[in-house]
Amino acid sequence: MIETNPYLFNGIAAFFIAFTSGWIVFAIRNKQVSKLKKRIQQLETEMLDNHSEILRLEEQLFIRYKSAAASVISFNSAKAGKAGK
Repeated sequence: MIETNPYLFNGIAAFFIAFTSGWIVFAIRNKQVSKLKKRIQQLETEMLDNHSEILRLEEQLFIRYKSAAASVISFNSAKAGKAGK
């Protein structure tokens, strides 16, 4: 009969358990990182959309302000016109 060293079996079993546990932890962590990267991409896209909306609204406000300023006659120009008559 062949004699086996019980420590050899225990060492191999411990290595197998450690390797399997490490692989499982790696797979779980990799999935978490993947989900977080996807969420970051979504938030970056949302930020860009929000910034573009802000710029569009500022442009509309500027156009509205510019047209309102053009239709207002200042008192100084009205007085100068009367004084010239």
